[in-house]
Amino acid sequence: MLIFRRMIPGDKPLIDSYLACSDTLLSVNDFVFLWTYEQPSEFAVCGGVLFARNVYEGVPVYFRPIRKGGQTAADTVELLKLIANAETACRYQVVGFSEEEAAVIPGVFHSADYDDYIYNTSDLIGLRGKAYHAKRNHIANFRAAYDCIFRDYRADDYDEIIDFTEQWCRDAILEHCFELNCLKNNLRAVDAIGARCGVIEIDGRIKAYSVVSVSPRNVGQVHFEKADRNIEGIYTAINQFCAEKYLSRTRFINRQEDLGLPGLRKAKQSYGPALMAKKYMLFIGRNTALRRNTEEIV
Repeated sequence: MLIFRRMIPGDKPLIDSYLACSDTLLSVNDFVFLWTYEQPSEFAVCGGVLFARNVYEGVPVYFRPIRKGGQTAADTVELLKLIANAETACRYQVVGFSEEEAAVIPGVFHSADYDDYIYNTSDLIGLRGKAYHAKRNHIANFRAAYDCIFRDYRADDYDEIIDFTEQWCRDAILEHCFELNCLKNNLRAVDAIGARCGVIEIDGRIKAYSVVSVSPRNVGQVHFEKADRNIEGIYTAINQFCAEKYLSRTRFINRQEDLGLPGLRKAKQSYGPALMAKKYMLFIGRNTALRRNTEEIV
């Protein structure tokens, strides 16, 4: 029987000990990611296996369970049965399967819109070579045009960052209520959960920020990143500044998915990802085309 409880910052060492056993580079394998919802994720440990779940747009989301010491695809199928017995909702999903698991679990599917962009840390810091010529110019022009300060986030920045993000969303004509609430949850506990936040100040006002962390597998993770669109080069700057200051000891940096948004996809591709981490998902529900397959599992 799975008994779930809400994560607290003190759970990080325990949960990290399981996440370190994951065999993928996906963003879901990071304590800060699991924390960064409207409420921190719930988790259960049973038989040497970590189970974690949260809610997105009213639908329960489970993260692929992780057994210490590794697991086979057959193990994962058995663990899905425990999830099915624990979940009372008529619809839920499980995310983060490996390719091996996706090949044998009925109903698992893949969408490129949700694949994680993985970059060489050295590329995002050094911006060397012809491929990054434009990026270097963006930063040089930004530095020449603005007397900026890059520094660590402070607790008294909270209100300004939230106001800045709300305005960013209004300007983009987007409703980012879910993301905004996630940001609030993250910033309130940023130090306690092991995240870092860097901000760029111009004339005493925050004009860009980025929230990052390092996963137990030593992968840099970028959770939030916003900047003033009217300032040329500032996005490139906050990206490079945070990678250099907070993630320089990692080999890879995961900048998560593009959600199929053309502008976001173009921006992420422009940095030349080293690889794409495929995100395999399983939807279970009474009213989906996957019902027959998923019933065979559960």
